[in-house]
Amino acid sequence: MNHRRSFLAILAICITSTAMAMTAAAAIDRGGTTIDQALLVALSLVICAGTNFIPAISKHPLAWLIWGGCLLATIFGHVTFFTHAEMRAGDVRVQSSHLVQGAEHQIKAVNDALASIKSRPTAVIAADLAVTEDNRLRHALRIELGEAKRAEVLHDELLRLSATVTTASVMNATDPVTTLLMTVIRSNPASISLGISLGFSILLELLGAFLWFQALQRPDGVTTPVASKSQTNNQLTDIREAIASGKCLPTVAGIRKYLSCGQSNAMKLHRELNNPLQEN
Repeated sequence: MNHRRSFLAILAICITSTAMAMTAAAAIDRGGTTIDQALLVALSLVICAGTNFIPAISKHPLAWLIWGGCLLATIFGHVTFFTHAEMRAGDVRVQSSHLVQGAEHQIKAVNDALASIKSRPTAVIAADLAVTEDNRLRHALRIELGEAKRAEVLHDELLRLSATVTTASVMNATDPVTTLLMTVIRSNPASISLGISLGFSILLELLGAFLWFQALQRPDGVTTPVASKSQTNNQLTDIREAIASGKCLPTVAGIRKYLSCGQSNAMKLHRELNNPLQEN
C-alpha cells in the first residue's frame, strides 16, 4: 500500500509541476512589465495549486464551489499557453519552410535589381520620346524606356513572390494535425485548436486532482494512533446522543454521514452500537 501511495504521489507531483509550468508560461505571455508578469505568475500558481489540492484536503461543500472557480481560471491559463505555443510553433515552421526561404531569397534579388534601375515611369518616357527629334536623345530615351519596362516586370515578379510567401506562411502556420482534422470534420482551424486545448487542459487538471486525492486520503478502516479504543468509545457516546436528539439516524448510512467517515468504520460503529454486550 505504501508503494502504491508513493507511486501515486510521484505521478501527482509530475502532473502538478507540468500544470504549474504551463500556467506560469501563460502568465508571462499575458504580462507586460516584469512586475505584471511576476504577479500574474504568483496568482496563476496559487489558483493551479487550488485546482489540484482542494478535493484532496477538504470535504466542505463550499470547497467544491472554490474548486470550480479555480478549475475555470486554470483552464483559461492553459488555453492561453496552448494558443501562444501554437503561434510560436507556426512561426518556426514558416521560417524553416523551404518554399518561404526560396521566395524570400528571390524577393531580395528582385529588390536589389530594382534598386539598380534609375528610370522614370514608362508613360513619362514614352511621352518624351514622342516629341523628341534629336537622335542622340531618342537613343537615350529608348534605353531608359527599356529599363523602365524591366522595372515593371520586376515589380510584377515582386508581387507574385510576396503572394507566394503569404500563402506559404498561412499554410505552414497551421499545425499539420489540425489541418488534417479540419479536412475530416469540416471545421475551421481555430475551433479545432480551441477544442484540443480545452480537452487537454481539463484532462490534465482532473487527473492531477484525482491523483492527489488518491495519494493523500487515509485508507478506510486502517487503525491509526488517533483512532484508538478511547476514540471509538467517544464516537459511540457521541452517536448515541446524536440518535437520541434526532441528529443522526441509527443506520450505517446515518453514522457515515454524521461522522463523515468511511463505510468500514461506520459498519464497525453500527455493530458495536447494537451489540447488547457493549459497555456503556
